[in-house]
Amino acid sequence: MRTKDLRKAKGLTQDQLAVALDVKQSTVAMWEIGQRVPKTSMLPRLAKALGCRIDDLFEEMDEKAIEAKTDESGMIIEHGDRLSWWRLPDVDDEDMSWLQE
Repeated sequence: MRTKDLRKAKGLTQDQLAVALDVKQSTVAMWEIGQRVPKTSMLPRLAKALGCRIDDLFEEMDEKAIEAKTDESGMIIEHGDRLSWWRLPDVDDEDMSWLQE
């Protein structure tokens, strides 16, 4: 995810973003280093706080970069002509339910 780049571009600290989203600063830090990902229900609020669209939160990748990620836990998201990688640590069935809709 591109949380750190977008947060810095918006001029926010981790603390400020955490307050805006009603989460702990450590949660924002874990998103930024890839140890955790926000719940899908958080994505609209996160995008709004960062002044972007939800798909802007995800890292764009070319096919070569995606091939390098095939052994990692995650998924590839297609946005029209764009591909993004979303790392999925500790995802439960509730988090994944939106994919089946």
